[in-house]
Amino acid sequence: MGIGIKTFLIGAASVGALAAGGVIGIPAAIAGFGLAAATGIATSSVMIVDQQTETVLESFGRYSETKAKPGIQFKLPWPFQNIAYEISTKMGQFKEELETKTKDDVFVKLPINIQHTVVDSQKYSYSSSNPDKQMATVVASAVKQNASKMLFAELFESREEISHKVKDSIGKEVLDKFGIKIIDVIIDQPKAPDSIEKAYSDVMASEKRLTATKNNAEAEKMRIIKDAEAHKEATRLLGEGIAEQRAAIFSNYAHQFNTLVKQGVSEEEANKIMVLAMTQDTLREVGTKGNLIITTTNPTDILAQFQALGKTLADSSPAKSKTPAAHDGGKPPAPPPAMH
Repeated sequence: MGIGIKTFLIGAASVGALAAGGVIGIPAAIAGFGLAAATGIATSSVMIVDQQTETVLESFGRYSETKAKPGIQFKLPWPFQNIAYEISTKMGQFKEELETKTKDDVFVKLPINIQHTVVDSQKYSYSSSNPDKQMATVVASAVKQNASKMLFAELFESREEISHKVKDSIGKEVLDKFGIKIIDVIIDQPKAPDSIEKAYSDVMASEKRLTATKNNAEAEKMRIIKDAEAHKEATRLLGEGIAEQRAAIFSNYAHQFNTLVKQGVSEEEANKIMVLAMTQDTLREVGTKGNLIITTTNPTDILAQFQALGKTLADSSPAKSKTPAAHDGGKPPAPPPAMH
């Protein structure tokens, strides 16, 4: 019953009581009834619509219109128009725990949270006696249908995917039937019997260990490859350095060989000299940088070779002139005694 009707009835009852008691006369009573009627009509034509609320009006039991703008609104007075429903357009939540079976025959409990809002108050008011419950039933059916096509392990990773599929498949249907817009379908973590969850946890832990092992093996493989490439590059550079060193040594030996030949030493003797020089250089290099001890069965042989080398160089020296006569009568000096 509207405020205008109450005002009219209270006013009319008061006027009637005063008239019956002889307090006022008949003309005054009629005027009082008229004032009460006017006041009731005026007040029944004014209404207030709250924020985020829509008011559904009816005329003689049928839908008339919806007032959605908040604040003071006007309508036809009773009995031509009256307020039938006041519908909240705030976002609502409907929580439910579903029981379903996965593709691998695991019975799970699937908590869902349906976030929704009313966008058509007329459909919402006249489509069903409990449109929220009807909407939740449609959503739950769609969630179960999608979950039954997945393995238990997949549910943990595909909840967002199920939510999108549900909104795409039944969103328009719910809007057309009940005037409700589905904002989101939040699917919480599936709950299975303890034995199933423990087995699943063991599998996940095993997979993580396997992945970690593979990653470590791959990292070790890459390290070995990098070390091998670095060693290969170092060996190449070392080889280039040794080759350049040998080229410089051979160039120097070749220059010394040519110099000896130009000085009158025969090529055979010059070759022997270079072999002895290289041998001496090798022995000196080993003695300086290495820890190798070289022995020979005939140590005097090496000394004899170096003495012969010195004699050959002395005999072949271009600065050597003919032997002058000795002061003791022109005899040449005796050769030095051979060393043993």
